[in-house]
Amino acid sequence: MAQNLDVVTSDTRMDRLVGEHEKPCAMHIWLLQLRKDSLVESRVLYGHIAPSTYRNDAWSAPREDAFKQAGPTTSLQVLRISLFSYARTIRALLGRLLSGTTLEAASDELQLKLSSHDCSRFGNVRLGQQSTLRPTLHLPSRDYYQGTSLRLSPMNFASADSSAITNLEKSGIFHVGTEPDRDIAKYCVNVLERETGMKFSDIDSWRLGDIELLVYPSLDDDERPQFNIDGDASSICVVLTSPMSGPESELQVRIRLLNDGGCFHTHIASLPPNTTFPARIVCKLPPAAHRIVDACEVDIDAIYPKTGQSHACMRWGNHLVDGANISPRAAGDDTGTSNDWLYRTPEQYNKPGGQASQEPLTGDTPVSPNDREHSANSWVAANRRNVFVMTHLLPRDSMGFHVKHSKEEQIGRLEFVEWLRELFSHHRSAQITWLDPSMDDIGINLVNQYGVHGSHYLVLTEYPEEAPLTDWTVRLLHDWGMGPEPKALPESRIDHLKSACRKWASSPHGVRLRVIGIPSGEIHDRIILIRDTQLKPVAGYYLSNSLQRENENLPLVITAIPDAVLRNVTSYIDDMIARAFTTAGTKEGGNPNPVIFDSVEHGTSKPKKLMEA
Repeated sequence: MAQNLDVVTSDTRMDRLVGEHEKPCAMHIWLLQLRKDSLVESRVLYGHIAPSTYRNDAWSAPREDAFKQAGPTTSLQVLRISLFSYARTIRALLGRLLSGTTLEAASDELQLKLSSHDCSRFGNVRLGQQSTLRPTLHLPSRDYYQGTSLRLSPMNFASADSSAITNLEKSGIFHVGTEPDRDIAKYCVNVLERETGMKFSDIDSWRLGDIELLVYPSLDDDERPQFNIDGDASSICVVLTSPMSGPESELQVRIRLLNDGGCFHTHIASLPPNTTFPARIVCKLPPAAHRIVDACEVDIDAIYPKTGQSHACMRWGNHLVDGANISPRAAGDDTGTSNDWLYRTPEQYNKPGGQASQEPLTGDTPVSPNDREHSANSWVAANRRNVFVMTHLLPRDSMGFHVKHSKEEQIGRLEFVEWLRELFSHHRSAQITWLDPSMDDIGINLVNQYGVHGSHYLVLTEYPEEAPLTDWTVRLLHDWGMGPEPKALPESRIDHLKSACRKWASSPHGVRLRVIGIPSGEIHDRIILIRDTQLKPVAGYYLSNSLQRENENLPLVITAIPDAVLRNVTSYIDDMIARAFTTAGTKEGGNPNPVIFDSVEHGTSKPKKLMEA
């Protein structure tokens, strides 16, 4: 689907990058290179073109390769290649790449330097056959709009005009054969996120496979803000140091004050084409507005009176926090913040980075691949397919995990210990209940070793019925002095558990621990339940196997219990504990005292709730 650049070059917002002039631009492309035997395949992971102040008309890349093994016969690396050249050269280069020309041939035609060493490494790179041009979108600043928009600027405090060359088959970037490879995807995304500051595993996954053209109207070529915002209890002042658009346009500035997500005050000002810069816009606030405002938004649009058209130049916003006896201040960063109620000035803007939104993509209606060539916005379907693929390849982090069997290296046991340590450290001053019908000294040691002081730990385990003696006649004869001493009974699981509990109780490093025995047949699950100090459930996890078996011959799967069923699980555990105390000693052969161990009372009292210090 070869196309020309008309969609981009006809848009005045992209003139800085693809206009017929000699303003420098920077082009960076990240390549996924898969090597099998002596053959290397290069795929475009992501690229972006942005204004620059430097030019050398030469391709550059790390001198040495860094291939990493990705399978029995496959290795991979992520290679970033860069070019600094004039806008008109970038325009010509993109046109040739879109027509199917290789990077080497296009560079030769445009007299761009490409060393023989680099030519052998990535000179054969070409764009996908199914490529299209996405028209320009204005993407709001990343920091403020991360919860309200699924398409954001790479910059935290600067909105961006974004166009792109989109590969419609980019959802197959991580395919090896016919299936996507999760390990390759994870490695590539980690590299991209480290080098760009964006979140390609989540909110920026739609960008994968694109070569993105980015212009920041509110920044100069050195990425310095062309605006300043300040305020006090009576007014807000916006100062613009440049027009942000063409000479024939007028600027419309809108300042909005919000409370709890709703706009309660708006100020609009217009700057005609002959305005002298820097220009100052002052918004007088209604009485006591500074007491209720919790967010401020500033939008700037360029309006062309002759055509009646307009486009966005800036979408900026900031959350505010109201403190006791102080003026409201900007949320999220206290570095360089004044005492004025409005904030953090744009001089403290950050490079690409920051936390991306965790909002899921909703309402997607994929376009059939057969229809994409006939669709007026075929890149939308490609972007959404990319989000779908990345969501499944690299799902959101979870406290649950899966440990493969590795008996020789004990990898599973080590991974479990690290997971348990992180869980206990994350939930401090908590009430943690661990159900395991086969709990023994191994689990008791882990709870005491990695548990944190300030939390209370409750272990529920099965208390087996006492088995009848098979050598009672030998013991009886010995008691009568008529026979040899019988063999000692082997220590049971409960004996090992009690021994470990007593050892830790005498140590200054032991935690607050209570162990309750549950009648045989009552416990069928292995669960870790986390409650707060009010005994309200906050998290729960289901373990597929008992602890001492997790690394013997079965894998261990730990799954987070959904919030929707967590309360039912809590009630189930509470009922189990209540039954243990109400039926204690009533069943023949049962445990007369369900408290097997208490680190404070050594099993001599019944807990008032679950456990109290």
